[in-house]
Amino acid sequence: MTVFFYNILMQKLLFALFLSNFVLFSGWTDTLLIVASKQTPYTRDIISGITLGLSESSPNTNTETIYIEDTDPAAQAQKQSYTAICTIGNNAYRAASSIAGTPIIFTLLTEHYSNSLKTRGADNTTGVMLSAKPEQQVAILKNIFPEIKTVYALYSDESEDLYREFTNNKLGVTFKMQKVANPQDIPAAMETMAITNKDVFFILPDASIYNRDSLSYVINRAADQRIAIVGFSSVIARAGAVMGYVFDYKDIGRQTSEIITKILEGASPRSIPPQPIRKLGYAINLKAAQDLGLEIPPETIKKASEIVS
Repeated sequence: MTVFFYNILMQKLLFALFLSNFVLFSGWTDTLLIVASKQTPYTRDIISGITLGLSESSPNTNTETIYIEDTDPAAQAQKQSYTAICTIGNNAYRAASSIAGTPIIFTLLTEHYSNSLKTRGADNTTGVMLSAKPEQQVAILKNIFPEIKTVYALYSDESEDLYREFTNNKLGVTFKMQKVANPQDIPAAMETMAITNKDVFFILPDASIYNRDSLSYVINRAADQRIAIVGFSSVIARAGAVMGYVFDYKDIGRQTSEIITKILEGASPRSIPPQPIRKLGYAINLKAAQDLGLEIPPETIKKASEIVS
Protein backbone atom coordinates (compact mmCIF):
# COMPACT_ATOMS: atom_id res chain seq x y z
CA MET A 1 0.00 0.00 0.00
CA THR A 2 2.87 2.37 0.87
CA VAL A 3 4.50 1.66 -2.50
CA PHE A 4 1.18 2.35 -4.23
CA PHE A 5 0.80 5.81 -2.66
CA TYR A 6 4.47 6.53 -3.29
CA ASN A 7 3.99 5.81 -7.00
CA ILE A 8 0.94 8.07 -7.19
CA LEU A 9 2.88 10.86 -5.48
CA MET A 10 5.78 10.48 -7.91
CA GLN A 11 3.41 10.56 -10.89
CA LYS A 12 1.90 13.84 -9.65
CA LEU A 13 5.33 15.36 -9.11
CA LEU A 14 6.49 14.30 -12.57
CA PHE A 15 3.31 15.72 -14.13
CA ALA A 16 3.80 19.05 -12.32
CA LEU A 17 7.41 19.14 -13.52
CA PHE A 18 6.24 18.45 -17.06
CA LEU A 19 3.74 21.32 -16.91
CA SER A 20 6.31 23.76 -15.57
CA ASN A 21 8.78 22.82 -18.29
CA PHE A 22 6.05 23.07 -20.92
CA VAL A 23 5.21 26.61 -19.78
CA LEU A 24 8.89 27.54 -19.67
CA PHE A 25 9.89 26.24 -23.07
CA SER A 26 6.71 26.90 -24.99
CA GLY A 27 6.69 30.61 -24.05
CA TRP A 28 3.19 30.32 -22.56
CA THR A 29 2.54 33.91 -21.47
CA ASP A 30 -0.30 36.38 -21.15
CA THR A 31 -0.42 39.24 -23.64
CA LEU A 32 -1.89 42.62 -22.71
CA LEU A 33 -2.88 45.18 -25.35
CA ILE A 34 -2.63 48.77 -24.08
CA VAL A 35 -4.75 51.23 -26.07
CA ALA A 36 -4.20 55.00 -25.76
CA SER A 37 -5.47 57.97 -27.76
CA LYS A 38 -2.07 59.48 -28.43
CA GLN A 39 1.38 59.84 -26.92
CA THR A 40 1.41 62.41 -24.12
CA PRO A 41 3.49 62.75 -20.91
CA TYR A 42 0.62 61.41 -18.80
CA THR A 43 -0.03 58.38 -21.03
CA ARG A 44 3.69 57.58 -20.94
CA ASP A 45 3.64 57.76 -17.13
CA ILE A 46 0.56 55.54 -16.92
CA ILE A 47 2.06 52.96 -19.29
CA SER A 48 5.30 53.06 -17.29
CA GLY A 49 3.33 52.41 -14.08
CA ILE A 50 1.41 49.54 -15.68
CA THR A 51 4.51 47.80 -17.05
CA LEU A 52 6.46 48.30 -13.83
CA GLY A 53 3.59 46.92 -11.75
CA LEU A 54 3.17 43.91 -14.03
CA SER A 55 6.93 43.22 -14.00
CA GLU A 56 6.59 42.67 -10.25
CA SER A 57 3.24 40.89 -10.06
CA SER A 58 2.98 39.13 -13.46
CA PRO A 59 6.51 38.91 -14.93
CA ASN A 60 5.40 36.54 -17.70
CA THR A 61 2.99 39.08 -19.16
CA ASN A 62 3.90 40.67 -22.47
CA THR A 63 2.56 44.15 -23.23
CA GLU A 64 1.91 45.80 -26.56
CA THR A 65 0.88 49.46 -26.95
CA ILE A 66 -1.08 51.05 -29.81
CA TYR A 67 -2.46 54.56 -30.32
CA ILE A 68 -5.89 54.98 -31.87
CA GLU A 69 -4.68 57.84 -34.04
CA ASP A 70 -2.48 55.25 -35.80
CA THR A 71 -4.15 51.86 -35.29
CA ASP A 72 -7.73 50.61 -34.95
CA PRO A 73 -7.93 48.44 -31.80
CA ALA A 74 -10.69 46.22 -33.24
CA ALA A 75 -8.61 45.51 -36.35
CA GLN A 76 -5.55 44.80 -34.20
CA ALA A 77 -7.55 42.36 -32.03
CA GLN A 78 -8.52 40.45 -35.17
CA LYS A 79 -4.87 40.01 -36.12
CA GLN A 80 -3.76 38.75 -32.70
CA SER A 81 -5.34 37.19 -29.63
CA TYR A 82 -4.94 39.11 -26.37
CA THR A 83 -5.53 37.93 -22.82
CA ALA A 84 -6.79 41.36 -21.78
CA ILE A 85 -7.02 44.92 -23.08
CA CYS A 86 -6.21 48.09 -21.11
CA THR A 87 -7.54 51.44 -22.34
CA ILE A 88 -6.37 54.91 -21.29
CA GLY A 89 -9.04 57.62 -21.45
CA ASN A 90 -12.56 57.87 -22.86
CA ASN A 91 -11.59 57.90 -26.55
CA ALA A 92 -9.43 54.80 -26.24
CA TYR A 93 -12.18 52.96 -24.36
CA ARG A 94 -14.75 53.98 -26.98
CA ALA A 95 -12.48 52.68 -29.75
CA ALA A 96 -11.89 49.33 -28.03
CA SER A 97 -15.34 48.72 -26.53
CA SER A 98 -16.57 46.86 -29.62
CA ILE A 99 -14.04 44.06 -29.06
CA ALA A 100 -16.03 41.12 -27.71
CA GLY A 101 -14.86 38.31 -25.47
CA THR A 102 -11.73 39.97 -24.08
CA PRO A 103 -11.67 41.63 -20.63
CA ILE A 104 -11.20 45.39 -20.83
CA ILE A 105 -9.52 47.21 -17.95
CA PHE A 106 -9.92 50.96 -18.35
CA THR A 107 -8.06 53.80 -16.72
CA LEU A 108 -8.91 57.51 -16.61
CA LEU A 109 -12.49 56.80 -17.67
CA THR A 110 -14.86 59.56 -16.54
CA GLU A 111 -17.61 58.60 -14.13
CA HIS A 112 -20.23 59.34 -16.79
CA TYR A 113 -18.77 56.49 -18.85
CA SER A 114 -18.06 54.08 -16.02
CA ASN A 115 -21.54 54.45 -14.55
CA SER A 116 -23.11 53.91 -17.97
CA LEU A 117 -21.27 50.58 -18.06
CA LYS A 118 -23.24 49.48 -15.01
CA THR A 119 -26.48 50.52 -16.71
CA ARG A 120 -25.61 48.54 -19.84
CA GLY A 121 -24.43 45.56 -17.79
CA ALA A 122 -20.89 45.49 -19.20
CA ASP A 123 -19.73 42.49 -17.17
CA ASN A 124 -16.40 42.20 -18.96
CA THR A 125 -15.15 45.67 -18.01
CA THR A 126 -13.69 47.35 -14.93
CA GLY A 127 -10.83 49.67 -14.03
CA VAL A 128 -9.80 53.03 -12.58
CA MET A 129 -12.07 56.05 -13.03
CA LEU A 130 -11.00 59.65 -13.58
CA SER A 131 -12.28 60.67 -10.18
CA ALA A 132 -11.27 60.84 -6.55
CA LYS A 133 -13.34 60.32 -3.44
CA PRO A 134 -15.27 63.46 -2.41
CA GLU A 135 -13.77 63.26 1.08
CA GLN A 136 -10.25 63.42 -0.41
CA GLN A 137 -11.13 66.47 -2.46
CA VAL A 138 -12.93 68.26 0.37
CA ALA A 139 -10.06 67.58 2.79
CA ILE A 140 -7.67 69.37 0.41
CA LEU A 141 -10.13 72.26 -0.01
CA LYS A 142 -10.32 72.67 3.77
CA ASN A 143 -6.55 72.73 4.06
CA ILE A 144 -6.31 75.56 1.53
CA PHE A 145 -9.48 77.39 2.60
CA PRO A 146 -9.82 76.62 6.35
CA GLU A 147 -13.00 78.70 6.73
CA ILE A 148 -14.75 77.43 3.60
CA LYS A 149 -18.48 76.82 3.97
CA THR A 150 -19.93 76.86 0.43
CA VAL A 151 -18.67 75.61 -2.92
CA TYR A 152 -20.45 76.56 -6.15
CA ALA A 153 -20.22 74.61 -9.39
CA LEU A 154 -21.86 74.03 -12.76
CA TYR A 155 -22.61 70.57 -14.10
CA SER A 156 -24.28 68.85 -17.05
CA ASP A 157 -25.59 65.37 -17.84
CA GLU A 158 -21.96 64.27 -18.20
CA SER A 159 -21.09 65.20 -14.62
CA GLU A 160 -24.44 64.47 -12.96
CA ASP A 161 -22.89 61.61 -10.97
CA LEU A 162 -20.40 64.07 -9.47
CA TYR A 163 -23.31 66.37 -8.64
CA ARG A 164 -24.92 63.58 -6.62
CA GLU A 165 -21.68 62.67 -4.85
CA PHE A 166 -20.86 66.22 -3.79
CA THR A 167 -24.35 67.40 -2.88
CA ASN A 168 -24.91 64.29 -0.74
CA ASN A 169 -21.63 64.61 1.16
CA LYS A 170 -21.62 65.11 4.93
CA LEU A 171 -18.19 66.68 5.22
CA GLY A 172 -19.06 70.11 6.57
CA VAL A 173 -19.10 71.88 3.18
CA THR A 174 -22.24 72.80 1.24
CA PHE A 175 -22.15 72.33 -2.53
CA LYS A 176 -24.53 74.52 -4.53
CA MET A 177 -24.54 73.30 -8.11
CA GLN A 178 -26.52 74.45 -11.12
CA LYS A 179 -27.15 72.41 -14.25
CA VAL A 180 -26.33 73.79 -17.70
CA ALA A 181 -26.56 72.20 -21.14
CA ASN A 182 -23.57 73.72 -22.93
CA PRO A 183 -20.79 76.34 -22.65
CA GLN A 184 -23.09 79.09 -23.91
CA ASP A 185 -25.27 78.70 -20.79
CA ILE A 186 -22.41 79.46 -18.38
CA PRO A 187 -22.60 83.30 -18.24
CA ALA A 188 -26.32 83.36 -17.45
CA ALA A 189 -25.94 80.57 -14.89
CA MET A 190 -23.14 82.37 -13.08
CA GLU A 191 -25.26 85.54 -13.00
CA THR A 192 -27.86 83.74 -10.90
CA MET A 193 -25.33 82.34 -8.40
CA ALA A 194 -25.00 84.34 -5.19
CA ILE A 195 -21.26 83.72 -4.90
CA THR A 196 -19.28 85.87 -2.47
CA ASN A 197 -15.54 86.23 -1.98
CA LYS A 198 -15.87 83.89 1.01
CA ASP A 199 -17.00 81.08 -1.29
CA VAL A 200 -15.20 78.92 -3.84
CA PHE A 201 -16.15 78.08 -7.43
CA PHE A 202 -15.22 74.52 -8.44
CA ILE A 203 -14.60 73.69 -12.13
CA LEU A 204 -15.69 70.05 -12.52
CA PRO A 205 -14.20 67.67 -15.11
CA ASP A 206 -16.96 68.08 -17.71
CA ALA A 207 -16.05 68.33 -21.40
CA SER A 208 -19.68 69.07 -22.30
CA ILE A 209 -19.50 72.55 -20.81
CA TYR A 210 -15.82 73.34 -20.37
CA ASN A 211 -13.56 74.11 -23.31
CA ARG A 212 -10.71 76.59 -23.66
CA ASP A 213 -13.02 79.58 -24.14
CA SER A 214 -15.47 78.75 -21.35
CA LEU A 215 -12.64 78.01 -18.91
CA SER A 216 -11.05 81.34 -19.74
CA TYR A 217 -14.39 83.09 -19.23
CA VAL A 218 -14.98 81.50 -15.81
CA ILE A 219 -11.46 82.20 -14.55
CA ASN A 220 -11.47 85.84 -15.75
CA ARG A 221 -14.95 86.53 -14.39
CA ALA A 222 -14.00 85.04 -11.02
CA ALA A 223 -10.83 87.15 -10.91
CA ASP A 224 -12.86 90.32 -11.62
CA GLN A 225 -15.25 89.43 -8.80
CA ARG A 226 -12.41 88.33 -6.49
CA ILE A 227 -13.76 84.78 -6.20
CA ALA A 228 -11.42 81.84 -5.64
CA ILE A 229 -11.44 79.18 -8.34
CA VAL A 230 -10.41 75.54 -7.88
CA GLY A 231 -10.26 72.97 -10.65
CA PHE A 232 -9.95 69.32 -11.49
CA SER A 233 -6.33 69.49 -12.71
CA SER A 234 -3.06 71.37 -12.34
CA VAL A 235 -3.71 72.90 -15.80
CA ILE A 236 -6.54 74.89 -14.22
CA ALA A 237 -4.16 76.21 -11.54
CA ARG A 238 -1.64 77.26 -14.21
CA ALA A 239 -4.46 79.05 -16.04
CA GLY A 240 -5.23 81.22 -13.00
CA ALA A 241 -7.18 79.14 -10.46
CA VAL A 242 -5.97 79.16 -6.85
CA MET A 243 -5.80 75.38 -6.76
CA GLY A 244 -6.00 72.40 -9.07
CA TYR A 245 -5.96 68.72 -8.19
CA VAL A 246 -2.92 66.72 -9.27
CA PHE A 247 -2.93 63.04 -10.24
CA ASP A 248 0.08 60.76 -9.83
CA TYR A 249 -0.11 59.08 -13.24
CA LYS A 250 2.55 56.47 -12.52
CA ASP A 251 0.64 55.41 -9.42
CA ILE A 252 -2.56 55.31 -11.49
CA GLY A 253 -0.70 52.91 -13.79
CA ARG A 254 0.32 50.77 -10.84
CA GLN A 255 -3.25 50.79 -9.50
CA THR A 256 -4.47 49.68 -12.92
CA SER A 257 -1.82 46.93 -13.05
CA GLU A 258 -3.15 45.50 -9.78
CA ILE A 259 -6.59 45.08 -11.36
CA ILE A 260 -5.03 43.60 -14.51
CA THR A 261 -3.10 41.08 -12.39
CA LYS A 262 -6.26 39.92 -10.63
CA ILE A 263 -7.98 39.35 -13.97
CA LEU A 264 -4.97 37.53 -15.42
CA GLU A 265 -5.08 35.28 -12.36
CA GLY A 266 -8.67 34.34 -13.15
CA ALA A 267 -10.87 36.95 -11.45
CA SER A 268 -13.95 38.12 -13.34
CA PRO A 269 -14.07 41.87 -14.16
CA ARG A 270 -17.60 41.79 -12.80
CA SER A 271 -16.23 40.88 -9.36
CA ILE A 272 -13.97 43.98 -9.27
CA PRO A 273 -15.90 47.27 -8.91
CA PRO A 274 -14.49 50.31 -10.76
CA GLN A 275 -12.17 52.25 -8.48
CA PRO A 276 -11.51 55.96 -7.98
CA ILE A 277 -7.94 57.23 -8.15
CA ARG A 278 -6.36 56.44 -4.79
CA LYS A 279 -3.62 59.09 -4.68
CA LEU A 280 -4.55 62.76 -4.97
CA GLY A 281 -2.31 65.82 -4.74
CA TYR A 282 -2.75 69.50 -5.51
CA ALA A 283 -1.13 72.45 -7.24
CA ILE A 284 -1.30 75.94 -5.75
CA ASN A 285 -1.12 79.19 -7.70
CA LEU A 286 0.47 81.56 -5.19
CA LYS A 287 -0.02 84.63 -7.40
CA ALA A 288 -3.74 83.95 -7.77
CA ALA A 289 -4.02 83.47 -4.00
CA GLN A 290 -2.08 86.68 -3.33
CA ASP A 291 -4.25 88.68 -5.76
CA LEU A 292 -7.30 87.56 -3.77
CA GLY A 293 -5.67 88.32 -0.44
CA LEU A 294 -5.73 84.67 0.61
CA GLU A 295 -3.29 83.42 3.22
CA ILE A 296 -2.62 79.74 2.58
CA PRO A 297 -1.11 77.91 5.57
CA PRO A 298 2.67 77.34 5.09
CA GLU A 299 2.31 73.63 5.82
CA THR A 300 -0.27 73.33 3.04
CA ILE A 301 2.09 75.06 0.61
CA LYS A 302 4.93 72.77 1.68
CA LYS A 303 2.85 69.65 0.90
CA ALA A 304 1.75 70.84 -2.54
CA SER A 305 2.63 68.67 -5.52
CA GLU A 306 3.24 71.76 -7.65
CA ILE A 307 3.65 75.48 -6.97
CA VAL A 308 2.65 78.05 -9.59
CA SER A 309 4.03 81.52 -8.96
